[in-house]
Amino acid sequence: MGIFLGLVAFAGALLAQTPSNRLDKVLLDDESTKLRIKIRGSEPPTFTQSSLTDPPRVVIEISDAARGDIAAVYDVDRPPVKKLTFEKADATTVRATVTFSREPRYSVTTKDNDVIIEVEVEKRKTPDPSDPIKKDPPPKRPKVIDLPPIPDDVDTAPVSDATKRLTWVGFHHAKDLSRIFVRTTAKVGYSLGTEKAKLVEVTLKQTKVARSNVTRFLDTSFFPSVVRRIETKATRKGEVVTIAIHLRANAAPVVKQRGEYLIFDFAAPAAKRVELTPAR
Repeated sequence: MGIFLGLVAFAGALLAQTPSNRLDKVLLDDESTKLRIKIRGSEPPTFTQSSLTDPPRVVIEISDAARGDIAAVYDVDRPPVKKLTFEKADATTVRATVTFSREPRYSVTTKDNDVIIEVEVEKRKTPDPSDPIKKDPPPKRPKVIDLPPIPDDVDTAPVSDATKRLTWVGFHHAKDLSRIFVRTTAKVGYSLGTEKAKLVEVTLKQTKVARSNVTRFLDTSFFPSVVRRIETKATRKGEVVTIAIHLRANAAPVVKQRGEYLIFDFAAPAAKRVELTPAR
């Protein structure tokens, strides 16, 4: 009897870790000045997104999902869209990355079972019949871009008085923690405010925003994380950037500074313990 209950519990744990959304199709709708990339799954998706630079790209993490009959890399080659890659972020999350040749105008939405990335693209040139047909060389397989490695050594370098630029605010959820990455062009001075309930405010001093899309909010509420939402704002006057980290419950992050990176680690919320009452 004990072995049977153990097998049932083991099977239940496996089912709990099996993603319910299977991603099986990638569709392209190419209009004159718009390109729609549709990532189609078996059920309506939930996701978070972040904009990165060097190279410009948008990262979309689809939760409770697994990669089905889709390739790891698609060479789109529709300027400014260069490629679309898929990788496993964790056991139940698929990370889709769209890489651009320059900063584009785009939006990420959902409809039915699709995640839709709509990008303003360059209008195709009408081919000249007199031009000879040129055969394009086979595309090179690109490298999959992942989160940057963070050195473990403590950074003791001083902060310069020069103005820095904020280039990236990113979020990564793992089993044991949720990590927020803040990247500037050089080591930055900062202050941390935890006085307000369910809110951590990070103030970056002598800092400007490099691009307007850096201030796009990050909705992380779909993850089983204490972090619910991240909002980045730049003051109209002066050189101050504020990053508001909205939480589900009061929590203090572990802060690390490594060169141009500021890292805020939030521990995973403790699992709720339920005591079973024996049946009478």
